[in-house]
Amino acid sequence: MVHRVAALLFLMLLVGNASAKPPASESLLPKTTKGWISVPDVAALKANWKKTQLGKLMSDPLMKPFAQDLQRQLSEKLSKVFRLGISLDDITGIAGGELSVAVTQPGNDPKNHSLVLLVDITGKRAKVDALLKKVDTNMMGRGATRKEEQIAGKTWIVYTRPKTKQRPAIVARYLIHKDLLISTDHSVVGQQIALALDAAAQGGKRADSLLTLPRYSEVTKRTTGTDTAHIHWFVDPFGYALTTRAAAGGKKAHGKDMLKLLARQGFDAVQALGGRVTFSTSKHDILHRTFVYAPPVKRQAGDTRKDKYNLAARILDFPNAQDMTPNKIVPHNVATFLTFNWKLPKAFKHVGSLVDDYLDTPGAWKDMLDSIKLDPNGPKVDIENKIIRHLGHRAMLIVDVKKPITTKSERVLVGIKTKNFDAVRKAIDKMLKDDPSAKAIRGKRLGKITVYEFITEEAPDEVASSLQVDCLCGADEPEEVKLKGDGKCAADPPPLFPNAAIAVGHGHLMVSTHKDFLIEVIERGLKQKTKKLDAQTDFQRMTKILSGLGGPENSFRYFTRTDDAYQTTYDLLRTGKMPESQTLLGKALNRLLATDREGVAREQQIDGSKLPKFSAVKKYFGPAGLSVTSNDAGWLVVGCLLKKKSPGNGLRVS
Repeated sequence: MVHRVAALLFLMLLVGNASAKPPASESLLPKTTKGWISVPDVAALKANWKKTQLGKLMSDPLMKPFAQDLQRQLSEKLSKVFRLGISLDDITGIAGGELSVAVTQPGNDPKNHSLVLLVDITGKRAKVDALLKKVDTNMMGRGATRKEEQIAGKTWIVYTRPKTKQRPAIVARYLIHKDLLISTDHSVVGQQIALALDAAAQGGKRADSLLTLPRYSEVTKRTTGTDTAHIHWFVDPFGYALTTRAAAGGKKAHGKDMLKLLARQGFDAVQALGGRVTFSTSKHDILHRTFVYAPPVKRQAGDTRKDKYNLAARILDFPNAQDMTPNKIVPHNVATFLTFNWKLPKAFKHVGSLVDDYLDTPGAWKDMLDSIKLDPNGPKVDIENKIIRHLGHRAMLIVDVKKPITTKSERVLVGIKTKNFDAVRKAIDKMLKDDPSAKAIRGKRLGKITVYEFITEEAPDEVASSLQVDCLCGADEPEEVKLKGDGKCAADPPPLFPNAAIAVGHGHLMVSTHKDFLIEVIERGLKQKTKKLDAQTDFQRMTKILSGLGGPENSFRYFTRTDDAYQTTYDLLRTGKMPESQTLLGKALNRLLATDREGVAREQQIDGSKLPKFSAVKKYFGPAGLSVTSNDAGWLVVGCLLKKKSPGNGLRVS
C-alpha cells in the first residue's frame, strides 16, 4: 500500500512538472521595460475575436482579398522588426499559451534599446523546431553568421550580420528554456531574463522585474476586472519614445526636441499607461480598461504649492461631473460626440510657460497677449479677461460626415460653454469685425448670431516681392526655399483648417472646420422642436453601459457611430486618397508621415485597393463609446464596442 501511494505521488509530481506553465512574461522582463503587450492565451484570443463583429468582418468573403494582403503587409513589417525572417502566422502558430512582445531600455540609457519576444511553446515543439530551421535558413541566406553564446549559464543561438552602406547590422539571439522561447537583440536583456528564469525555478522572483515596478503595479491594480482579458499592455510614454528614437538611430525631427520640452514642462508626471482588452463578453463586442498613471508631484519640505503638477502640466485638470447630457444643438444623427470638463481659464494661465519654452523666449506668451490687447493696429482685445475668464468648464466636440464621401467629408465643430455670453460675443465681434481675413455672415436664418468665416488666399505675385520673409524654417534656409506667393516659408505646413468658421451663439463659443456645418448647428438651435441625440436608442444604450462601467460621474464621455465615423477613412483608404485626406486623422497622419520633399505627397502605407465598397460591410460596425474618470493618481478610461442592432431592435432614427 505504501509503495502504491509513493508511486502515485511520484506520478503526480511528474505530471505536475510536465504541465507547469512557463513564468508569466512580466515576471521575466526587466523593470527597464518601456512597452509591453501580452496575449495570455493565443488560442482564446483567436476564438473570441472571431465572435466579434470585426472578427466576422475580416472573415467575410468580400474582405478576404484585403485581409490576406493586410496580413502579408503586417508580416513583412514584423519580419523587419524581429529580423529573423518570420511571419505573424509563424509566431502565433507556435504559441501554446502566452505570447508577449516588449521594448526595453537596457540600463535606462536613452541610447539603448532592445526588442524582446517571449512565447510559451507548450505542446508546439515540432512546429518550433521547423520554425527554427526556417530562421536558420533565412539568416544564413542573408549573410549572417551563427554561433552559440553563453549568457547566465544558458546557451543562446546568436545570428550576426555586420552593417554595410546598403543595409543595417543584424544581431538576433534566441533561447529555448523548457517550454519557453525567448528572442532578444541585446545580451544584457538576455542575461536579465535568464537570471529571472533561475529565480522562478527556485520559487522566487527577481526584485528588478517589470512585475515589481510600482507604476506597472498601479496600472494593473486599477484596470483589473472580472472579465478574462485577452490582451494586457503597458507603456512608459517618455521611455518608450526614447527607445523608439534610439532604434531609429537616435535621430529626432528637425526643430525642437519635444520630448525634452514636455518633460521640462511637467508632463513627465504621466508615468505610465496600460490596461486590458477583452473580446466578446456577454454584453460587449470589445471591452477595454485603461489607466493613465499620473500621481501628484512630490513636494520638498517647505514647498507650499498645492498644484497637482508643475508648470504647463497644470492644464491637465479635468473635473468629474454627473450631468454629461448633450446640448440640444447637437444633431441627433452625428457620427461622433465628445463632451468633457476642463478648467479652461486655469489652463490658459498655465500654457504660457509652454509657449515661452517652445520659442526660447521668456515672456513671449505675455507679449503676444499684450500685442493683441495694445497694438493700435490690432483688435485691441484683452483675450484673457474679455473672453477666457467668461468661459465655462464644459466643452464638446461634434463630428459629422457629409456624403458622398470626399477628402473633405469630415466636418468638426468644437463648442465651449460660456458663463457670460454677451461678454464673449462682444469680444469676438471686436476682434473680427475689421479683420480682412474674416468674412462676416449674417441673415434671418441665423437670428442675431454672426458667423465669421476665415478665408485663406494666396497673395498676388506683385505683392510677394515686397513681403518680409519670416518663416519657421530658419534664417539659414536658402532663399528659394523661403519665398512663396504669400511670403511664407515653403517648408512651413499649410494651415490645419484653412477655411474655419467661428460664432458665439446658444450659450457657446463655437469653432468649426466648415462654415456650412456651423450654420446648420446654429439653425438647429433656433428651432422650437428638434430630434435630440440623447433620445436616440443607440446613444441611450451606450450611456447605460458606460454608467455601469465607469460610474455616474466622469470628466469625459465619448460616443461614436462607427458605421458613420469610419466610412470616410475607409473609402479614402480604398481609393488610395488617404494622403489627401482633410479629416482629423488624415491630417495627423499626413503631417506625421510627410515626405521631406516640398509639394510631394506621402505614399499611402496600406494598400486598400482590395477593400469592398463600404455599403457591403457597414453592417459590422456598431456603436462605441468610453468614459474617463479623474482620480487621485490619474485617469481611468473604460469603453466598449457594441454589436449593431437591427432596425427592429432599436437602431437609431436617422
